[in-house]
Amino acid sequence: PLARTLMDQAGMADATIGRCLPVTSADPGDFFRAFMGVPGCAPSPDFSIAEYCDIERSYWAARHRPNMLMVHYNDLKADLDGEMRRIANFCGIETPDALWGELVAAADFAAMKRDAAALLPAAGVVFAGGGERFLHKGTNQRWRDVARAADLACYQSEAARGMSPALKAWAESGRLVAGDPVALAD
Repeated sequence: PLARTLMDQAGMADATIGRCLPVTSADPGDFFRAFMGVPGCAPSPDFSIAEYCDIERSYWAARHRPNMLMVHYNDLKADLDGEMRRIANFCGIETPDALWGELVAAADFAAMKRDAAALLPAAGVVFAGGGERFLHKGTNQRWRDVARAADLACYQSEAARGMSPALKAWAESGRLVAGDPVALAD
């Protein structure tokens, strides 16, 4: 797609980069192992498990701030109506009851996938298949079906090293399973 060409041109034009964007293996396991930093899995991604944990820790550290609400995709999938109400309440948004059902229906994954072309008109520049491909299945943890046992063990080790047990539980499962982040201890 055009986005790949533009990123390659930008990389070649920048003297500090001086190369095209590395081509990622089509094998999801290779990509996962590179993300985990497994030696011999090149090219290394620009985003690794260590960086992911660092970002998660930064939000976790700020979770008690009055202007911070942690929302997890799993919770949205499990209780879209309830999570939308929680977000609206946090933001001080009042919505007429007559409109609420329509908003929840519009935010449902199936509706978003159906309306992908209108919601993500530029996605075709970045993703082959456009917004419909970007909004693929709407499920989490599909990586577990392609990761080897050694990969999963590596993830468990790195995630446990990079996150507190409470953060790891929240990051993997969400509030409805792990508990409210504000109430959880580090």
